[in-house]
Amino acid sequence: MGLSEKLRALRKEREWKQRYVAGKMNLSRSTISKFETGKQIPEVEVLLRFAELFHVDPDYLISELTGMNISNEKRTPYIFNKASENDHIILEMVKTNPRLHKLLLQLDQFPVKEQQKAIEMLEIFLKGLNKR
Repeated sequence: MGLSEKLRALRKEREWKQRYVAGKMNLSRSTISKFETGKQIPEVEVLLRFAELFHVDPDYLISELTGMNISNEKRTPYIFNKASENDHIILEMVKTNPRLHKLLLQLDQFPVKEQQKAIEMLEIFLKGLNKR
């Protein structure tokens, strides 16, 4: 299976629309379509973002280019090599606070740039609270 077929299969497994993936990747829907039809090959940076989005090893996406036979088993995204010692606190907050859980799910629907803006606004807000 080539890269374009893998990208399409990973998206369809999750029942995501191209428009949704485009928003998450901060790309146009037509660019996603070109990647999935093999009319355009993503840059390495974009491939790494796809791997993170789909929770697969980046090598899986490019295995036909490298000759490696890598499965698409779900793994921890490559960016997060180790769990943080504070992850349990975050999980507990999400479990016990339905509003926080709902807000995070809503935030997940926005493109990456919009998510970053929201995080920056939260940081500014928290700094203001700490000054009190």
